[in-house]
Amino acid sequence: MNRRRPLSPVGSACILLAVLVASCNLPSSSGPGPSVWIDYPADGMSFSHGTLVVNSHSTSADAIAQVELYVNGVSVRNDLNPEPSHSLVQMSQPWVPPGPGNYTIEVMARDSDGNERRSLPVRVVITGVIPPRTAIDITPPACLEPTARFSIPTNCHEEPDLDRETVAVIPAGQSASILGRSEDGLWWLVRGAGGESCWVSASVVDACGAVSLVGVVAAPGASACAEPTADFTLNANCREGPGVAYDAVDVLLESTSAAIVGRNEDGTWWLVRRPSGGTCWVSEIALETCGDLSTVSEAYAPAPPAQDPAQQPPAQPPAQSQPAGPAGLHVASHVCAGQTYAITLNWSDAADNESGYRIYRNNGLVSTLGPGAQSYTDNPPQGGPYTYRVEAFNGQGTSSATTQGEGCLL
Repeated sequence: MNRRRPLSPVGSACILLAVLVASCNLPSSSGPGPSVWIDYPADGMSFSHGTLVVNSHSTSADAIAQVELYVNGVSVRNDLNPEPSHSLVQMSQPWVPPGPGNYTIEVMARDSDGNERRSLPVRVVITGVIPPRTAIDITPPACLEPTARFSIPTNCHEEPDLDRETVAVIPAGQSASILGRSEDGLWWLVRGAGGESCWVSASVVDACGAVSLVGVVAAPGASACAEPTADFTLNANCREGPGVAYDAVDVLLESTSAAIVGRNEDGTWWLVRRPSGGTCWVSEIALETCGDLSTVSEAYAPAPPAQDPAQQPPAQPPAQSQPAGPAGLHVASHVCAGQTYAITLNWSDAADNESGYRIYRNNGLVSTLGPGAQSYTDNPPQGGPYTYRVEAFNGQGTSSATTQGEGCLL
């Protein structure tokens, strides 16, 4: 009696491998670009007329960008990859045959660099109604945290406003964590690939995860205060009026806040609401303001209290003015003989506040005299003629100058 010998483990593995290879329409690909094959239907299958779902797989060293379905050499649909970060992509593409007949089905995969490759063709026969077949669920997995997914390149702005500066461009197919939202819900604050935070329009992203829990974030430059507020950076005396001459009625401590209800004329003092009730005035140097200050109007300020004469500062002397110029400048005498050449100038001291006088010969300074001077003798080189100018001066400037011409031609 002949007994069948059981298959060895190696033999069983070979049969299983043969079955798996026979069930897939694997391409023989080489060179750069994707690989793609059709899982279903198998070559030579027949179906009744109706919807036929073509299932395929594609893979590439670069991301798969899209998968296109061809029937009899004509593209019938083109689907973007819903999971661009995955190296192996499964795609289900429904197709309704136009009628009974023989059809050749191919699938073409295209990667992110534009490389393309088609699967081996599958031939099917359509006769009548196709039994219903459930498409494979390719819905992206739920997000573990609030996430923005980008299907197109998206500008990320420094503030939630299209007119504000673009700080990053997030490529299509990328995702970013959602950090916050604008008050109107039209913008998401996200973390970019470089770690920077910026704003994207909610209308161009697919938000997933628990986005209802995302809080409102105030944009840079936007006020976080609902009403005008004084935030104290120093301990501040709060006074009866806008000035240090008024008595202090309270002390507002550093790191506390108070509502602003008025201002003085030049905006250097703020009328605030006291925590204990009532209002008082604080200086701008002790605080930082927050909120819309354009709504704060000028407030009535009481007249400053009368000052004790003993405490009043001493009267300041009147400001000094420029001195009056010398009057009646003339040559009182001159000597022009041999090797001697001397010229004496006289003038009237018309000023009462001069610091002194300056004497110029031909616009060059030759001497500076003290206050009250009314005469000067010069010994210039022989020749000439010369022009003399005299001016008074003090800390406020100089007087108008007077001039006198003189010369000794030998």
